[in-house]
Amino acid sequence: MRYIYLVTLLIISCNGIEKSISGEKILPLVAENSSFKVLMSEPSNASESVRKNQPIKLYFNHSIEFSSCIKAFSVLPSMRGQFKEMYMGIEFIPESTWDSGTYSITITKSCEDLEGNDLEEAYSFYFTGEVQKVPALIPSVVNPAPVVQAIGLESQGCGEKYPGTGSILGGDWNSPHCFWDNSLPVLQPTNYLFRGGDSGDGSVGSNASCVDKTTDNFQIIFSEYMNPVTTPLGVRLKRNSPPASTILLSSWVWKDCKEDSTGCRVLVLRFSEMESSCNGSLFGTGSTGGDFNLQNTNGYPAGFGVYTISLDSGYVLSSLGVKMTKDFFFSVGGN
Repeated sequence: MRYIYLVTLLIISCNGIEKSISGEKILPLVAENSSFKVLMSEPSNASESVRKNQPIKLYFNHSIEFSSCIKAFSVLPSMRGQFKEMYMGIEFIPESTWDSGTYSITITKSCEDLEGNDLEEAYSFYFTGEVQKVPALIPSVVNPAPVVQAIGLESQGCGEKYPGTGSILGGDWNSPHCFWDNSLPVLQPTNYLFRGGDSGDGSVGSNASCVDKTTDNFQIIFSEYMNPVTTPLGVRLKRNSPPASTILLSSWVWKDCKEDSTGCRVLVLRFSEMESSCNGSLFGTGSTGGDFNLQNTNGYPAGFGVYTISLDSGYVLSSLGVKMTKDFFFSVGGN
């Protein structure tokens, strides 16, 4: 039976799953005892001008429990359609066409293989439909490119709706306004002070210093309603000054959203820093209640630790699929 399965896999691969040297498509080979995950998708992530009636296909490295995987499948904006089971995969055939704009596909960890194993991690990707030809008389300003309108901290009086207001002097984590808005010049990092949420009293296996503090949660206000799936994937936070550290995005929350939740303008981001004391020298886990804070900065000189938050224009899209025209960078200091 082991050889029969291998032959079947190669036959299906030749029908077009991923391009090989010969120009046909093949699935990557995986170990039988590997964790359950998605190998690839059709269309691939960030594909453009996907044809109007193209089905969505997901390929896995294990045989799937079909009903659990279709329940774990979602499309944003929503699209009705039918599911078809494939060899180690599922196919979604839309009832309507993929129009111009961005579509996000997600399959959650509740998708199971035939052994009852959940996906190792949720899988998401996006693509854009065929671009409609716009008459020359219609100005391009109809769908303007998004920009960062304001940036600050969740602990500030930055507001939960567009627009936000900054200060010509900058501010700290207690300010009644955002750090900055796009009517102002950008100042030095020491003019924009945050306070790391870690208190320094954590230890391995303890939830001390793991509970979220809003004084290091960044809040970004956009000029347009944004794609809520792809935009957070383009956000990074890096410590510029020594010592180097490892920072991951723990969670995010969208605010100021459309009624159908297809677009939002205010994004709150919670980061965790491995060098903080939550769970000792490790990232926090489920047993510690997570890990949501940057290193302790209380008592250090103003500007201790310069951090830069960046937005990758390749992922930061409006709900209409329009990208930012350029990457965005903003640097702050700890205190």
